[in-house]
Amino acid sequence: SYSTPLRPDFLWFRGAKPLVAFDAKFRTDSENSARGQGADLHKMHAYCDAVGVGAALALHPGTQTTFFDRARGPLSQIPLRAALEGAALGVGLWGARPASSV
Repeated sequence: SYSTPLRPDFLWFRGAKPLVAFDAKFRTDSENSARGQGADLHKMHAYCDAVGVGAALALHPGTQTTFFDRARGPLSQIPLRAALEGAALGVGLWGARPASSV
């Protein structure tokens, strides 16, 4: 960005072009631990604009995933392959928890 440095944790490239920005968030919404925070969505918008990617996902330690597709609106999930191939355009919160074994 020309006004402030923005560096996502991970950028997925196809050739020399960045397609997807991923940023890990280690906090959750205080009202519902399954969701990420709305402020993280704002950061994903900033990554799309500043880095020029088609999709930006905040990875959070929850169970809910929401993707806001530019053409289709809110979706309850996003196929990761679609984002990595450049077919999903928008921002989202992607919930992922490590599996535990006893």
